[in-house]
Amino acid sequence: MLYTSTKYYLCKLIKDGHQWQYTDINGFTKKPKFFFSQLQLILLVIAAFTSYTLKKGFNNEFVSYSISALSIFVGLFLTLMVSVFDKFSALKLPELKKQILADKGSLSDREKTILIQKKNFFIQFTALTAYSIVISIFCILLLSVSLLCSQFSQDYSEYKFVGWDSITYQHFVSFLKLGISYIHRITTIYFLLDFLLIVLYAVSGIYNYFSIEYKQIRLSEDET
Repeated sequence: MLYTSTKYYLCKLIKDGHQWQYTDINGFTKKPKFFFSQLQLILLVIAAFTSYTLKKGFNNEFVSYSISALSIFVGLFLTLMVSVFDKFSALKLPELKKQILADKGSLSDREKTILIQKKNFFIQFTALTAYSIVISIFCILLLSVSLLCSQFSQDYSEYKFVGWDSITYQHFVSFLKLGISYIHRITTIYFLLDFLLIVLYAVSGIYNYFSIEYKQIRLSEDET
């Protein structure tokens, strides 16, 4: 029962994380034509190229530093999520809406937009932050595997291609191991870059929301 519930909410979290990458606080969504956006495809190419240049894989110092940094981010983001939820609860948007309706009888287009932006900002920030936590944990697991398994630290330069007529079962096994190792490196680098991308999405969303909030504060009648 617990596994089913965890699986459901994890899938929902990942789905919402993908959706809110392409949705602004006004609720407008612009999904990419393919599963990956153009920027994510660029990150994938960078990951593939970087993995090829890392002949011996990740060194232990980089892995240890990355795991420590990601662990700090996980704790920080969890704290931020709790803090943001408290701020959202303090806004009491349903009560605010009822108060406006009681005073004016109806909501103006501007008031509707403000309420929608406030709600969408908190949903977007929560979705992206939770999604970045999942990516962080996944990256920690991938990096931990590279420490535990020496297979993922093999040097590509030690291997050479042989003719088709010389291929043996041992050659096939070695090729399969190298392929798995290469895919592991690409996946690790890609998700590390994707983690940074999600953080940038969250930060830009915060800036966009704050900018709108600041512009709503008028200190003089001449301001627009």
